[in-house]
Amino acid sequence: MATTARLLQEQGYAATGVAQILEESGAPKGSFYFHFPEGKEQLAAEALRLAGAEIEQGLRQLAAAAASPAELVTRFVDRQAHALAASGYRRGCPIATVALEMADESPAIRVACREIFDGWIAVLAEAFTPHLGGRAREYAEELFMAVEGALLLSRVRRDTAPLQLTRDRLVSELRG
Repeated sequence: MATTARLLQEQGYAATGVAQILEESGAPKGSFYFHFPEGKEQLAAEALRLAGAEIEQGLRQLAAAAASPAELVTRFVDRQAHALAASGYRRGCPIATVALEMADESPAIRVACREIFDGWIAVLAEAFTPHLGGRAREYAEELFMAVEGALLLSRVRRDTAPLQLTRDRLVSELRG
């Protein structure tokens, strides 16, 4: 599943074939069909959930360590920028590539993506609630939307400046 998650993040759903997944992961073909009887779509949904859970866990750790919402935003966006640059701008959000490609084509993948995104937003909202009260969920969604857009633009431009600008504006808004 980890190999599938990486390939989906880099290439998208259509460009990622089962043969490539099996070759790069070293998994036997029989195991694939045993564990994923519904095929590639089932594997993709589960791989997305795995990748989403890793991001959610990272968000929880950042939230626990951050002294303020501004610090959480700074650490989160900086982590995204570092990961994107370290991948040679090949790996943005581990969910977005497939979500954009498959949300209309696959109910299973759409549901998985929605659950993952909602989970991330819930973690952020929980962290923001002591500081922002009733506005915490709304701000968490705004943060999520801004960072996703900045990741996309940074990936296309091959430059983390959009992420840095987004971070600075979000932090300024929090401090204001």
